[in-house]
Amino acid sequence: MFQPHLYSRTRALAGSFGVALATADVCGVVDVYPARERAEDFPGVDGHLVAAAASDAAGGREVAWARTLDDAHRWLNSTLRPGDLCLVMGAGNIDSLGRALVAASTR
Repeated sequence: MFQPHLYSRTRALAGSFGVALATADVCGVVDVYPARERAEDFPGVDGHLVAAAASDAAGGREVAWARTLDDAHRWLNSTLRPGDLCLVMGAGNIDSLGRALVAASTR
């Protein structure tokens, strides 16, 4: 599960991010972590750009667009199976998703 960081970076690199993510067996993308940027300064730029690029490059492998971390958690709960490796990456608050997944798996 990938969380793009910054709207400007997402606009510039969505295609490259998508190609890289598409090499996974299954991948998902959440919305941009804005940090110091504002969404209204980057109209039309969101995590869906990365998800769409990944889908285009995935050759039929599953790509999920989950706008929020809660959406991502629900999707992962229905997708992950015992023994799967789940990587969450980004420079924003996506670490909370990783912690929630670990906590749920130890119950």
